[in-house]
Amino acid sequence: MSSRVCKVALLSPFDGGNLGDAAILRALIDNLRSRDPQIDLRAITLDAYSMQKTHGISGTKLFVTGRKFYGSTSSHRASRMGKLLRALKPLHTLASEVRHWLHAMRFLRGVDVLIIAGGGQFDEEWGGPWGQPYALFKWTTAARLVGARVACLSVGVCRLQHRLSRFFVSRTLSNASYVSLRDPWSLEFVHKNFSNPRARLVPDLAFSLASSELPAAPEQSQLRTIGVSPIAYGRPDLWPTKDHSAFETYVEALIGFVAQRLQQNDHVVLFCSDGPDWNVIQDMSAALRSRCSAEAFGNLTIKRPMTLSEVLSVIVPCNVIVASRLHGVILSHWLGKPTIAISYDRKVSTHMRQIGQDAACVELKGIAVDELSRTYEALAKRQVEVSQELLSAVERWQKDLSAQYDDVVGTLMRVASSAPDAAARSVRPEVS
Repeated sequence: MSSRVCKVALLSPFDGGNLGDAAILRALIDNLRSRDPQIDLRAITLDAYSMQKTHGISGTKLFVTGRKFYGSTSSHRASRMGKLLRALKPLHTLASEVRHWLHAMRFLRGVDVLIIAGGGQFDEEWGGPWGQPYALFKWTTAARLVGARVACLSVGVCRLQHRLSRFFVSRTLSNASYVSLRDPWSLEFVHKNFSNPRARLVPDLAFSLASSELPAAPEQSQLRTIGVSPIAYGRPDLWPTKDHSAFETYVEALIGFVAQRLQQNDHVVLFCSDGPDWNVIQDMSAALRSRCSAEAFGNLTIKRPMTLSEVLSVIVPCNVIVASRLHGVILSHWLGKPTIAISYDRKVSTHMRQIGQDAACVELKGIAVDELSRTYEALAKRQVEVSQELLSAVERWQKDLSAQYDDVVGTLMRVASSAPDAAARSVRPEVS
């Protein structure tokens, strides 16, 4: 067998701000390197600079033509020669796409495995069909053309309503030698809509974070500490799905709940795990300052974590977490923290059922302070028991993830390393 260094490309919509994507990549990178310290990793992301800065891996851009809420938008709109450039834009876009297809094939030439790195990547909400669905189709097709294998590891299905989105995802799945889905709903969706019987269920990659990522335990506080992590879902300037009424109701309920806890002398930490949510925290802070006494407001702490280690350090001292983003919930569960999930999307409620915590899940739309307070009181009474349940589930899921790394990634790499060049890799064996 050849001793050639194995080359792997990681594909993720990581842009530097979403700490859930950062957790997925950190877990995947560490697990790959623990199995092959010599592995040659490169990345395909929304922001190559942030990937290099955060994970020390160089790479290239996932897209070339930006769309609203997905990457950057074209600078042609701001030009003084707007009419002429708008007329030429279709030709410019076509030429750019052709160049990017050629670039993708050059970038992947010599790569053994292209890994779609978990997360909710089967999703049209951010950028429509020509956003992430098209990007996946482009890169997996380019990989197949140059003889690289494709693996989709613990991927989730989010919104796929458009026929074109489903076509792109269907082709992505057909290009893959291995497919696993992170939750039962996603698995059923793929089996039903894409006739992919080989797809299997393996939990979210973030649950395979190494224990070395655990921050040091802080000194115990006399106050109960509640971590609250809001989401900008539905806010028109920050989210593609415009549901301002639901957003306002949600934020008002959170403000009311936090005000109650502060007045009862609990310590509340407001924090975010993605950039847009910081705007919500600032609005909440201003409202709480006007509603609470100076003494009660003094029990509020505001944090803006910029890295994975920073957000974990915020979560660790908390007794209970209230979160809406899926990976705000997942990272809390990984740490064994009882968590109320305010579900803005099916993927959040699906995860809560999957891990046996559906009693602590409330729907974002129509949420009220009383409902949130009752859920909190019920969860706080079972804090120790719930923490043990979570840690037990996480331990089981980590075994499933470890087996996936050993079986799938190890097999793909061994087959790839035995092939001397791309031509020898043109026939792609299936992974059992």
